Amino acid sequence: MKIIALSILLAMLGGAASASQLRCGYDSNGNGDGADGGTAGVPEAQWDLPYAIPSPDHAAGKPGPAYAIILSSYNSGNDCPAGPVEVRSN
Repeated sequence: MKIIALSILLAMLGGAASASQLRCGYDSNGNGDGADGGTAGVPEAQWDLPYAIPSPDHAAGKPGPAYAIILSSYNSGNDCPAGPVEVRSN
């Protein structure tokens, strides 16, 4: 019985990664500017890049950070790369 309970617990922990996206926000110097769910208008082909790119939402006048890294999966809101990160204009 203990083995079954332990197996269930491990399976639950193993599947804890989120199925949604995490937007990691950065200012123009690559310093962290918060994180939240969503893609900030970044096309899927540009998710999971090792550097921050301009946020299309920000360019359209929507609130939020100027640059973003989109993580396609994550374990917590603390998974964003710590700044400063490299910032590219695409």
